Amino acid sequence: METVSSHFNVNNVEITVTVLSHPVPNIHVVGIYRSKTVRISQLIEGLTHLHKSVLTEPTIPTMLLGDFDINPMQETRNDCNKMEQKALKAFLITNRGYTHQVICDVIAGAWGKKF
Repeated sequence: METVSSHFNVNNVEITVTVLSHPVPNIHVVGIYRSKTVRISQLIEGLTHLHKSVLTEPTIPTMLLGDFDINPMQETRNDCNKMEQKALKAFLITNRGYTHQVICDVIAGAWGKKF
């Protein structure tokens, strides 16, 4: 199986893109990390750069995975959190046409250890 990977940083948003040839030819798997200190505008700028430079063809299958420090499924009374949720949803779903969201919250630690 042939893979091609690239890694870059845009506005302190870490982005890694891997292009796989199997099981689907030319599938893009993208990992993104946004720390809590990075503003939502910087994340959106990083995602915009990604779509203008790497994900330029919308018909290519793409899995976008990441730690955005935003939970779009969580009810919030905080206006800043609501604004971030709306901005991310607008960019990914409304503007870019992503259709599925899967929210996973992973707690890192030793296997078998209770948290």
